[in-house]
Amino acid sequence: MVEKILKENYLKAVKEQLELYVKLKKTVGEENKALKIKNLKNIEKLIQEEDEYVTRIKEMEMQKYDLFLKMAEGLGLKNDGSVKLNELLEKMETDEANEIGTAVLGLLEMAKEVDTINIANAHLLKNFTEYVNYVQTKINVDPTKLGGTYTQTGTPLKTEPVKKTNFDSKI
Repeated sequence: MVEKILKENYLKAVKEQLELYVKLKKTVGEENKALKIKNLKNIEKLIQEEDEYVTRIKEMEMQKYDLFLKMAEGLGLKNDGSVKLNELLEKMETDEANEIGTAVLGLLEMAKEVDTINIANAHLLKNFTEYVNYVQTKINVDPTKLGGTYTQTGTPLKTEPVKKTNFDSKI
């Protein structure tokens, strides 16, 4: 049997991490919409928000992992980091194992949903970056290569005068 306080703290950490993933899912969903309409200002804000959630999720993961190792040690399993969740659940009482297993599965499902949206966002972000680069290259084109009459500042280009040839001028 696992110490009740360890189990409760572990479940609490899983629940808090799940709540962070729910918020992250909302943020990456909004980021997806912003990428589709190319709203740069909103994208920047959402990416910062996303980074904050990811940092907090990583902190919760470390806390959860420490609790996991303490539970494993309490059940007589190795405390060297090689213990798997299934091994821990097999050593636990059925009710405790079901409770923890269900909570972790819910967390994993939410993480997969966020990952799916992030994959789509990565594709949209790549397209957006290519679009920005294309526009930037079109803006920065050297007018002398286009055969234009004026420079980017609006001053006339200095062109060589057309040389007169004797052809068709005097017969």
